[in-house]
Amino acid sequence: MKSKGDSTLYQAIMSVQQSEPIKETRASDRLQQEAELLSQFAEYYEKLNALPRRIRRSLQRQWKRSLAGIALLLALGQAPTLAATIQVGGRCTLVDAINAANSDTAQGGCTRGVGNDIIVLPNNTSINLTHVAEATYGPAGLPVITGQVTIAGNGSTIRRVSGSPEFKIFVVGGAGDLTLERVTISNGVGSGIFSDSGEVTLVQSTVSGNDGDGVTMASIYIYDGETGIHVQDSTISGNTRCGILTTVSGGVVSNSTISDNAGPGICANNEILRVVNSTLSGNAPRSSQHPFVSH
Repeated sequence: MKSKGDSTLYQAIMSVQQSEPIKETRASDRLQQEAELLSQFAEYYEKLNALPRRIRRSLQRQWKRSLAGIALLLALGQAPTLAATIQVGGRCTLVDAINAANSDTAQGGCTRGVGNDIIVLPNNTSINLTHVAEATYGPAGLPVITGQVTIAGNGSTIRRVSGSPEFKIFVVGGAGDLTLERVTISNGVGSGIFSDSGEVTLVQSTVSGNDGDGVTMASIYIYDGETGIHVQDSTISGNTRCGILTTVSGGVVSNSTISDNAGPGICANNEILRVVNSTLSGNAPRSSQHPFVSH
C-alpha cells in the first residue's frame, strides 16, 4: 500500500510532462534513488506550502502547476529560476537591491535580480534614509517598485532620518507588487507607503510615525489599481492623517491594529476595504477633510 507521501509523489509525477525518468539500475540503487527523490520532494513541498497564500498562487500561475508539481520539478532540478534572493548588507544597500530587483541586473554591491525577488534585510537593524532616491511620484527615499518584490525585514526598521529632506519611504508603480514582511516603516513625509495602481501587502509589519501631507493625507495611500491593500497581523499607529487611505476595492485588513493616528484610522467605504478580527482605536474621528471615512 502506498503511503500518503508516495501517493502525493505519484500524483505529482503524473502532473509533470516530459520529466526525465529515473535511470534503470539495480533494484537496490533504484530504491535509494526513489527514497532520495521522495525526501527532496517532501522538503520542497513543505517549504512551498509554508509560503503566504498570495505567493503560492503566484507561483502556481507562473509555472502552471500544482504545488506538488512545482515541488517535483525542484526535486528533479528541472524548475526554471524565477526569483533571486538579494541580501542587503556590506556594499549592497537597499537602494541598490531594489534597483537590482527592478532591472534584473547587478547594481552596486548587490547580485542581480531574477523575476520575483526577495530582498533580505539584516536582523533587527535600522536602515536610515537621508537622500531622495526617486521623484517620479514626488520625492521618495527608495526607488519605485516596478516588479514583484518581497522585503523580508527580519525585524528591521526602514526610516527617514529626522532633518533629512522630506520624502516618502516606499512608492509602488503600476506594475509593481510589494510585500513587506516583519519590517517597520517610519518617519516618511508624504506617506510611508504610496501606491499608484500597484499592489501592497503587509505581513507582521508596522507603519508608524509617518506624516501624510496635504496631497496623500495618509501614512499608507493606495491610489487606483485592481486589488487594493492587504494587511495581515500588522500595526499602523502614531501616524498623522489617515492610517490607510484607499480608493481601490478588494482590500482586506485582518488580525491587525490601527490605533492612535492623528487622522482617522481608515479612510475608505465599507465596500472598498474589509476589516476582519482587527482593532481600531484612538484614531481621530471623521471630519470634513475625510468625507468618505467609515472607520
